[in-house]
Formats: sequence, C-alpha cells, structure tokens
Amino acid sequence: MRVFIIVIYFFLTVLQVYSQTRGRSAIVLADTASNKKDSIGVRDSLDILISPDAPDAEVEYSSDDSSYLDAQQKMFYLFGNAKVTYQSYTLTAAMIRLDMNENIAYAEGVLDTNGKRIGLPHFSDGDQEFDAVKMRYNFKTRKGIIDEIVSHYTDVFIRGTKTKFIGGDPVDTTQKDIIFNKNAILTTCNAEHPHFGIRSTKQKFVKDKMVIVGPSNLEIMGVPTPIWLPFGFFPISNKRSAGLIIPSDYEYSPSLGFGLRDIGFYTPLGPHFDLSTQFDIYTRGSWGIKLGSNYSKRYKFSGNFDFGYSDRKYESGESAALQNEKSYNIRWSHRQASQSNPYRNFSASVNFQTNGYQQLNYNNASQVLNNSYSSNVNYTMQFPGKPISLSASMSHSQNTRDKSVILNLPNINLQMQRIYPLKRKLKSGDEKWYERVSFNYNSSVQSMVRATDTTFFNSSTLNNLASSFGVRHVASSDVNFRVMKYFNLSPSVNFREIWNLKNQEITNVNGSLDTLKRDTLNGFKAAHLFDAGISLNTSIYGTMKFKKGFIRGIRHTMRPSVSLNYTPSNDQYTKYYDTRNGRQAYSIFEGMTYNDIQPQGKQLGIGYNLTNIFEAKYLDKKDSTEKKFKLFDNIYMSGFYNFAADSFKWTPMSVSGATRFLGGLTTLNVNMSFDFYKKDDTGRRINELLAKSGQGLARLSNYSVNLGSNFSIQDIKDLIAKLKGQKPEEKDPAPEEDTENTPKKKRENPETFWQMFKGFYFNHNLSFGIDRNPVTGEEKFGVLANSINTQGSVQLTKNWAISVGNIGYDFKRKNISYPDFGFTRSLHCWQMTFSFQPDRGTYAFNLFANPGTFNFLKLPYRKNRFDPQDNL
Repeated sequence: MRVFIIVIYFFLTVLQVYSQTRGRSAIVLADTASNKKDSIGVRDSLDILISPDAPDAEVEYSSDDSSYLDAQQKMFYLFGNAKVTYQSYTLTAAMIRLDMNENIAYAEGVLDTNGKRIGLPHFSDGDQEFDAVKMRYNFKTRKGIIDEIVSHYTDVFIRGTKTKFIGGDPVDTTQKDIIFNKNAILTTCNAEHPHFGIRSTKQKFVKDKMVIVGPSNLEIMGVPTPIWLPFGFFPISNKRSAGLIIPSDYEYSPSLGFGLRDIGFYTPLGPHFDLSTQFDIYTRGSWGIKLGSNYSKRYKFSGNFDFGYSDRKYESGESAALQNEKSYNIRWSHRQASQSNPYRNFSASVNFQTNGYQQLNYNNASQVLNNSYSSNVNYTMQFPGKPISLSASMSHSQNTRDKSVILNLPNINLQMQRIYPLKRKLKSGDEKWYERVSFNYNSSVQSMVRATDTTFFNSSTLNNLASSFGVRHVASSDVNFRVMKYFNLSPSVNFREIWNLKNQEITNVNGSLDTLKRDTLNGFKAAHLFDAGISLNTSIYGTMKFKKGFIRGIRHTMRPSVSLNYTPSNDQYTKYYDTRNGRQAYSIFEGMTYNDIQPQGKQLGIGYNLTNIFEAKYLDKKDSTEKKFKLFDNIYMSGFYNFAADSFKWTPMSVSGATRFLGGLTTLNVNMSFDFYKKDDTGRRINELLAKSGQGLARLSNYSVNLGSNFSIQDIKDLIAKLKGQKPEEKDPAPEEDTENTPKKKRENPETFWQMFKGFYFNHNLSFGIDRNPVTGEEKFGVLANSINTQGSVQLTKNWAISVGNIGYDFKRKNISYPDFGFTRSLHCWQMTFSFQPDRGTYAFNLFANPGTFNFLKLPYRKNRFDPQDNL
C-alpha cells in the first residue's frame, strides 16, 4: 500500500497547493543598520506562505490500488480501499476525490462485475459511525452532505435519504457533532430494511446528547401504523442525566383496571449518588411506588438502596367485596472497598418485607416459593498490635408463612484472641510446660425481640426490644501435653456468666395440672456456670493393600477421645411446675435473650467420642497411577456417663456419618441414636438397662437418612466424560436454527441433546427415618420427605427457547410443586415471551422490542392472581 501524506512544504513549493498548509503571516526582515528601507524585500528561504483557507490540521490519506494528482485542477484521486484521516475523523470508500481548492472530499462506491455497488463510504468519529451511498465533506468548515445515510450510535440506527453533517469543534468540547436528517427512520433494528422504526420527515441528531424528531409515525415491516407522535425526544448519552423512565409494562386487569408499571423519573444526585422514582398506577385505585438509589465512591464504598410500597385494591371472587392489601419491601446492600481501611469494615445486606410483598406483586417461582428472608449489618474493628477485636451488628430473620420476625439489635461482641500469658518474651532453652497455658475471653451484648411483620413497628415491640438486653461473658483456659509419645492430654477450665433484664415464672392456675400461667418478670438477673475437664485423645491408623483389582488400598483413621468432666449443679436457676406426669423443671431464663443455662443437676462423668474416616486408593487406567478418594467423610459416635446422676446415668449414644459420591453431586447424611434404657408399655423411658434384662446392649431410638442431589445436565455430561477419561468441555457453541437443508445426521447428533438441556438444574431430596405420630405417640419407620425439583431453559434452536422457572413433584404429599414455565421466541429485533403459573392461574404474554432505547414498544397481555379465574 502506498501512503501519501500531504506535506505542507511539498505542496506549496512544488505543486503550489496552498489548501494543504497551516495558514500564518509572512515574515519580512528589515535592515537594522539604517532606517532606509532596501528596495528588495528579504525573505527567509525557510519561510513559506500558507493559504488562510487551509485546514487546521494535517490530512492523511492512502489507497490500495492507485492514486493520481491533477495539478491543473488541483484534484487528488484515490482508488481501492481509499482512506482519508483528518483529526478524529476517518473516511473510507472504494473511491475518494480530494478537491484542494475547496478542501472537500467526495466519496462513493463502485460497481462490481455483477453490477452491485461495493465499497460504500464509511465515516467514523470516535464511537460514532455511519455509512452512506454518496458523501462529500469539507475539512475546513467541517460540514458534509450525505445521501442515504446509515448512522449507528449505542443501539440506535438512523437511516435518512438526505443528510447534512456539521462537525463539532475539536477545541471547544461543548460543540458536538450535529446531523440533520430528511425523511429518516429511527430504529434499533440493524436489518437493511428495518422491521420497525419511527419515521419522520425531519430529525436532529446531537452526538452524546439526543435525537429530536418532528411529527412521526410508528412503522412496522414498512407499513405505517395509526400511531403518530407530534414530536419525539430520545436521549442517547452514555453519561447519567435526569429524565423520564419509560413504563416497563402496560397492563389491563379486570380487577385492577388499566395500569402502567415502573413509570417514573431518574435524577443524578452528584457524581456519587443517583435516585430513581417509579410508580405503578391503575385506574381502579391500586398503586405502588419504588425508590431506588445507587451510590459509590472509588476506593471507598459502593451500594444500593431500594424501597417498595404496594397498595392493591381488588374485588373478592366470591363476595365481590373490595379487598385491600398493603405491603412494602426494604432492600439495602453496602460494600466497603478493601483498600479503604485495613482495620475497620462496614457491610450491610438488608432484605425486609411485610405482608408477602414479593408473593403479592410477582408470580415467578423464585419469588413466590421463597418464604424466608434475612438481614445482616456488620461493623468490625481491629486494634493494631492488640489481640482484641470489636464487632457490632444487627440481624433479622422472618418467615412469610407465619409472618414471624426475629430482630437482634444490637449485637456487640468484644473478642480477645487466644493468648499465652506465661510464655517468656526472651526464649532460652526448651519450652516449659506452663508456657503452653492459653487464655481466651469473649464478651457480648445483645437485645432480641420476636414479633410479626404487621406489629413489628408497634410501640410494644420497641419497648420489648429496649427491655430485652442481655450480656454474656465467656472465659476459658487450657493447656496441651504430649503423653507417652502418642497421646494428647488437655486440661481445660471454662466460665460463663449471663445477665438478663427479664426472667420468667410458670405456675399452676388454682392448683390445676392442666392450666399453666406464664409471667415475665422485669428485673436484673445474673447467672454463672463453671465447668472443668481433662481429655485424652490420639489417632490410630489401619491400612489394607491389594496387589490386583481396581481398589489398591483402604485406609481407616480412628480418632478416639475420652474426657473427664465436672459441672456443678445450677438448681438456683431452676424452678418447677406440676403436670400429670410429675414435676417438670424449667429454666427461669427460658425464652430470654441469653438462655445458656438449662436445668440440670451436678455432672461428674466420663465422655467419649470416636471419629472414623475411611479412604481408598484406586488405579487410574488412564495414566497407571494410584489416586485417593474418601469412602466416608466422617462417622462420628459420642456419649456420656454421669456418676453424679441418681438415674439414667448413660446418655443416648449418637452416631452420625456423611459421604459424597457421583463426583460430589450427591450427598448422603445418616443420623442415629441408641438408648441403653428400656421403655414401658406406654412408650415411656424407664431407669432399667437393656443389658440387665438380656435385651441387648442398646436399642435404636432415633434414625434418619437424607439423600440429597443437586446437579445440572452439564454436570452429568462432565461426569460421564471423566469416567471415560476425557476432559470436560469448557464451552459449547450455541445451537443453530434447524432448516430443511440441515443434514439429518447433524440434527440427530447426540451432542444436540446435551447442548439443549445443559442449562437444566435438578434438585432431589429423599429423607426417611422414624416417624412419630404427635397424637398417639406411635413410632414407625417410613419416608419423611421425597421431592424433586427442576429449573432451567432449553434452547431448542437459535431463536426458540423453553424456560422452566420451577416444576417438581412431592412424592410424600403426592402433588406438583408450583409449576412455572414458558417460552421465548426471538424475532430479530423483537421478542415474544409467554409464562404460565397453573397453581395461581396466572399467565403473561409479551411482544416487545429488544431491551434498549425502544423497550417501551411492547404489547402485553396478562392475567394476575387478583383477576377472576374464568378471565382469558
């Protein structure tokens, strides 16, 4: 490629083309020895006379095929992928002609051998680009005339028959590029013949600002519609600017009336904050408001806040009485940048709602089936050089089924890291045994209140929160010794003290065994608990090797532990009430903020536990190496024998275990409990050992097994590939649209099945164990829970997709769990969607322009849960 650069000196001295040089005044040198002027003017040989009409900057151009200069006409011709660059502007075309006299570039395409015009002019200025059939541009005035322009900015395409282009000032950034269009169509469709658009006789396009149109008509598939606009204003700036938020949905409901959803206004509040205010408005009185704000400060923090309020008015299906449901939702998320402060951190995640806000306003499965919400606000502070940290938090949890809410505010915790107070600062010789003595301390302050979402902000709830403060102190000390080389001996001492501002009292009403009265007594009450113990533990390993077969070895790790524990009686915090089954003990702190101390007598006994881990090695046939995997993650057994108890000295022995298989996709959890004591004919536990009556050592008193699986089709495919010794695929190409010309073998390719369903997820939960009848007390072994759920999407073709928000079956209850499914059809620049929720009888059909500038163009039709069931 030959590159031609218009050099100022070359064109002025040789070709006398003054339009390609930077204009400036000529310099005349005078004789300093006399005031008399010489008759001959002296001019420096390097001083060049430049035309005042020349462009302000150098023009660069090039071509692939050929170029030539017409010196007489001062015209320069470029052929074959011609290119001209001036400042930030770039013009390319099959043929470009430069007029040196007028500083004008003419560009157009050429005809190929088939008579098709190729190499059409293309103009670009930064992120703004447009194509045309013909174009002329004046470098001096920065103005141009364009025939049949196709300009593109962000997602907007503008096609005009005649266009005038005015370039902005490169020095004054307030003067933007302006395009005036005649008989143009504004669209987001990139097809040569747009499927839709807003056609107007006049348009004004201001770069980075707006598109203004005169009287306009909505056109679909080239056919005008009855929809007219007297004028239009479309912001296209990438920067934040205040403006109207177009409704996300237009709705008609027999119960709610005509409505607009999410119409509102957006307002930037400085460089770090913004605010959006959106409304839901219905003609039959229902309304809602949503306030949203995003904020961020670089290297400091970022977050967002949302508040939603909904007031739904609708007629009851049976009585036709007017129903009114009010609800609101608060969400707040805050993140502090890690580099903001290394010793202090503040974070927040708040999600609170009343009266089932999500279930009331939305129908998709993810929001309808979610019944639990929680919030956490945390502040932590480290003290450099000190083993102390301070944290303050607020937390909340709620269940929308029973409307219960639990609030913890505040929750302050002072934590001291484990220290070794007797360790010498200057080490000399071997470590002494007392240097291993450690000390740990923790103090917490908490206030907790229980309420419902409808009474959460009542004065009584706030009063209960203020009077439910509690304080807890925990201090512990321990030391570790190595005994007889293989054993670890660990003495420990623990102390706990709790303070509550309330306690409870339970009494029999008028001596009745069936009627009880619970009173909450105000007043400071403290309790403390001390315990001490000494434990001995070790590890035992057993291995078994095989020379042949797939399994080459099994390893069994046992970690037994025996402890001697002492806990004094806490009878001073225990009271009793009478029942038909005898006296029942209860703690005076039951239901209070801190309820660490349960009713119990003195304990002096031996505790035991045993941890088992089973591992195996197998021969990998792919590379003939041995690899290890776990047969069981953990099998744990524990129990206690209390010498100080007057009855039931043996506590039930608990056994639990867990393992994973199928590449970790399935988890198995087993929990069992074995009781050493007999039961009478009524099923009550009596103080008689089974071993004494020859009925064995223990009986199974509780048993549960849970088998849970969570996987996708892609996980199954990767697992099969792994078993075959193949590498899992990282990314698969998108499926193509099947046509009649698609080879049959390609359509029946088994990979298509995996590709179609790779986005599907399955969740299966199976639990069985001992099921107790709450009325008769009868126990039987059976299935406690058995359900399967799936969600995902199937990309049938490039344009067709089926979506499943949720569908499942509960084998225990024998019903389908909230099916939510639909489909999506891509129509190039439009989309058609349909969703259906049979449980509620709700559905939604939408035909809308692709998300972007024209996403307000939509045709919705829906039925929500307020509407009559026979409405179609």
